[in-house]
Amino acid sequence: MIKNIFEINAIFHKVTNWKNKKKKLVNVLKHYPEVKEKHFSTNKSKPRNQIYTFVQDILREDFNAIANEVNMTMHINEIWSVTYNKFNFHNPHNHGLKGFSGILFIDYKPTDHEPPYFVCPFNNPFTGKSMISSPNVEEGDILITPSYLMHYRNVNTSSKPRRILGFDFEFEEI
Repeated sequence: MIKNIFEINAIFHKVTNWKNKKKKLVNVLKHYPEVKEKHFSTNKSKPRNQIYTFVQDILREDFNAIANEVNMTMHINEIWSVTYNKFNFHNPHNHGLKGFSGILFIDYKPTDHEPPYFVCPFNNPFTGKSMISSPNVEEGDILITPSYLMHYRNVNTSSKPRRILGFDFEFEEI
């Protein structure tokens, strides 16, 4: 019998009242324009002083639901947006050795876009091959993983932009 002794947990959360919250988020993000980088556009390298307050106010109910599920509090360190236009992608990367990273899918259609791909930090012990997972997600979903988990985005082949809100945070015991 084969059993796992390790696993990598992820949190999946559907944002409540998504259409209303999306309008508010898009309006806030207009004040934090993205700039074109090599393979995508983002506002991560620009000042985003008030974005924390605005986003946390809009998503307070959802962040509280996530924190309640794990019986901890959330302390958000960074929030930014990224847009992948046609032919844009994101190389494999992680967000550090400590904490958690979240993705809120703002403009995302499973029929037009691919989900992110996550690389397991250890290989399959039977084959020696890397293990990759691409979860099923929809617009309005929040996906949270450990920050150390390597992930990437394939090339967006759709003419429709794929936009996400990224955030890094730590859980703290209550």
